[in-house]
Parts: sequence; structure tokens; C-alpha cells
Amino acid sequence: MFYYQKAYAGKIYRDVYSLDLDFSGKTVSEAKEILSTYQDSLLAKEIVIKNEEKETKVTLSETGINIDANDIVDQLFKIGRSGNFLNDLFESSKTLVSKNLVTPAFRVNRAKFENFTAITAGQLNLDPVNASLSIDNGTVVVNEEKNGRTINIDDLRNQIENILISQPGVLPMIKPTVSLVRAEIGSANFVLAKKDAENILARQLTLKYEDKVFQPTRNEVGKWIIFLDNNGQSYVSLSDSQIKNYLTGVAKNIEIASVDRKINAPDNAVLEEGKEGKSLNYDKAMSDIKTNLTAPNSQEILLEMVTIPVKDIRVFPSEGLVLGRFEGKYIDIDLKEQKLCRVESTQLLDCYQISSGKASMPTPTGTFNIQFKNDRQWSKKYGLWMPYWEQISGDYGIHELPEWPNGYKEGEAHLGTPVSHGCVRLGVGAAKTVYDWTELGTTVYIHK
Repeated sequence: MFYYQKAYAGKIYRDVYSLDLDFSGKTVSEAKEILSTYQDSLLAKEIVIKNEEKETKVTLSETGINIDANDIVDQLFKIGRSGNFLNDLFESSKTLVSKNLVTPAFRVNRAKFENFTAITAGQLNLDPVNASLSIDNGTVVVNEEKNGRTINIDDLRNQIENILISQPGVLPMIKPTVSLVRAEIGSANFVLAKKDAENILARQLTLKYEDKVFQPTRNEVGKWIIFLDNNGQSYVSLSDSQIKNYLTGVAKNIEIASVDRKINAPDNAVLEEGKEGKSLNYDKAMSDIKTNLTAPNSQEILLEMVTIPVKDIRVFPSEGLVLGRFEGKYIDIDLKEQKLCRVESTQLLDCYQISSGKASMPTPTGTFNIQFKNDRQWSKKYGLWMPYWEQISGDYGIHELPEWPNGYKEGEAHLGTPVSHGCVRLGVGAAKTVYDWTELGTTVYIHK
């Protein structure tokens, strides 16, 4: 034995194993090299973890669990080397006749392991599903609850480590133990609600107006039913919005639209007589439906109509000067008469001759507003000044007869004739009067 001990000085004794690897006669550095190579291969292997129908795959490296090579080598080399001569003699001799196994120790990267378990739990845990009650095509359907199952993380880690000890060369499927998570709401909560809903669906409603009869189908009534919760117990209620949706369809068959009475704004003459309309009394119909769906016996529902009174509409002629066309102050421009008038509600203040756009560059018609004012605006496009400028739309505006830099001013003789580039020109004095009277936002009505 003395020669045996001497021959293995600085080396691991014979028949010393760990992780199914034979370390006989290896030095500490050689043993560490063997474990390092083995460890690289081991960490790349995949583990399959399953929880009922769900499963996931991860590499051993992703779990954060790893063998402790330094601890293993230390244990391997200590066999037969306790420091006690007689004991070492006995222990070293055992290596000549029997196999010595060193159980591997493990290191756990805490951050990696927690990340692994969080992802695995998210992929494999089965969340509980509460029972629910619904109506499908007029039939009450109870969707049974499903209990959940969450994997036991401690058991998962123990199984991985045990496999590395007992079957390091093969990583079989792991099925960790699970904890049952019961659904909070079971189908028993819906017994009364289901019965009430079926009673409502069994009713045959009849709605009548004059000679028209309406009978909602079982499927239509099913859309009115909603299920609410009261301290875990489900109960039936009726949806106002869904019932109203149904009544809207009924109303299309019986309602009569009102026709507005058209009044000529200038002289209050009736241009077109109006006609009263009829509208369904939705509130009463809805109340009657709810009562008949929950009362012991259903009765025929007589629909009630509400009269829609005639509404008077003041109508203005599309063209021409009409006092009161707009509230407050406004400008009326008649392109045919080449005239601009100031109007205060129904009062005509005054009118002025204008010059609007020529045929090739007409002044736009319609309703506009004063958007911008400048008492002396420069036109870069035409190279001229426009005194008392009031912009109404884009490049169009109202202004005094234009002036050129050389001192020339457009003559008053052109007023009354459409010769401008599209703007509305006013004479001297008139332009300032209008400019001082208007405000930003003042309405400008231009017509032919």
C-alpha cells in the first residue's frame, strides 16, 4: 500500500468517479480540465419541462444551475487523504477493490435562475378560468370553470439537480409537481340566473300598432338579457340599449316623419305647408316589454305614438338683398347690380357702387367673413397699394380703388363695371366708411 500511495502522490486514486467520469490517476489540474470540457457540453443540452398539455424547452445554461467543478475536484482528491495515517491506509486500499463515487455539488446563478423560473412559470402555469354564463342563438350556455395549476419551482430545481446526479448523460422530460389553483367562480353561482334567463326566453311577446304586429324572436330576446354579479351570485337584468335597438327597427315601420313648414323670410308668406309626424314612445314601450318579460303572464303590448309638431323654417331667397338674412351687421354684395350694402340685422344702412372681378377673373360668390384688415396693403403680385384692405378669402378682399407707386390711382369711372382682378373695389370715402364699420369676423354675403 505504501508503494500504491507513493505512485498516486499528487493524483486521484483508482476507481474514483463523479458524473459518470473516471478520474483515476488524474492530477487536480487534469481533473479540472476534464470537468471544464464536460461542463461546456452539459450546459448546451436541452431540458424539456411539461405541465399537462403545455411544455417548454430550455438549455441547462439558461436555468442558472451548474456543477461546482472546484468542489468536485476537491472531494475527488480528498478520498484516501484525511490526514490520519491508518485511516488513509484503509481508505486508499478501498479504491483498489471498489468504485468510489463523488456526489457533485452545484452552483446556482441566482439572477439567471429567477429569470428562468419566471419565464417557465409564465409559459407553463395554467391559470384558472371562472365559469361564465352566456346566451348563444337564444340558448343559455353555462361555460364550466377550469381550475389552474402552477408548477412547484423548488421541486423543479430538485429534479434538475437529481437528474444531473443520477443521469448526467441524458436529460429526460421533467414534470414538476403542481399546485391546484381553484377558480373563484363556479357554475353553481349561475343556477338561479340560468333559470331566470330561460324563463324570459320562453316568453312570446307581441307588440301591436294598428294593424301591424311585431313578435321578437327568441334570439332577439336573448340579446336583451345581461348577467350581473352580486357578491359572487349571478342575476339577470335587461339591457335598455339592446331593447331600444330592437324598438328602433320596429319604429321604422310605423313612424311618420314630420315635414317642416317653410316661411318666406322677407314677407313671412307660407311657401310650403308642414305636416305633423309620429314617433314611437320608446320609454313606454321599453317599460311594457320589461314588465311583460318578468310578470307571471305576458299580455299584448300596444305601442303608443307621440306627435311631432310642425317646425317653421325661415327660407331666404338664394339671391338678392334680403334684410335680416344674418343676425347683427353684415355686408351684402350684389355682383349683378355692382353694389355693396351695409346691413344691421333688418335695417339697411347704405349702399355703394363697386367694381368686382372681370369675366376672366370673377369675384367668388358665397358667404365669407372678414379675416384680416390693413389700412394700406401692398400687393406684391400686381405691384400696387390697396387702401383699406379687408381680406375675405385667400387673395380676395374689399378695398379702395388701387394706387401705383408712380402716384397713379384707379379712376372712379370704373366703379359700376367689373374690371378688377377678383377683389371688390370701393370709391374714396366709401372704402374707409366700410373699413371703420366692420370688425374681424363680420359676415360678407356675395351673390349675383
